Amino acid sequence: MPRRAPLRLHIRSALRAPPTAPTSAALVCALVKHVLFMQQQLPCLYDELLREVAPLLAAAHESQPHAPAPDHDVVAPPPAKRRRRSPLQRKALKLVAAAECLFSTMPAVISACDATAPAAPTVLALVLGASPASPKLVVFVRIARAPHSAGAANAEQAVDQNAC
Repeated sequence: MPRRAPLRLHIRSALRAPPTAPTSAALVCALVKHVLFMQQQLPCLYDELLREVAPLLAAAHESQPHAPAPDHDVVAPPPAKRRRRSPLQRKALKLVAAAECLFSTMPAVISACDATAPAAPTVLALVLGASPASPKLVVFVRIARAPHSAGAANAEQAVDQNAC
């Protein structure tokens, strides 16, 4: 069976202000959530999945053993038996934990890229598939750091005033 040619799509989107690390990170995180849902990698929107899994995440963090204080002589009671989680719950927990780790580090990663080459665009790749060598889908995000000129600011101000 011949291999399909990859779909290439270039979408340009103008931002109202020069992108900062937090806004770029928010943009990329929203794109990741959208692409995962649209490619049927998630059973529901990511935020809905996060709300469903949040109690399980809290319980998982509480059940992790903590080291007792050195001068503490009281013996803790044995943990109560808990039900074994279903495979779907375990997969959802694993996905949400990994995604939250990615989303929390995204601003720092983009800030580091900006500090290394402030004028260069930031390019990020979202790779979905069984392996990076043969992905099902690759989404490239290019965040350009265009200088904000006074003429562009005046044009935006005129558009904002006309919108009122």
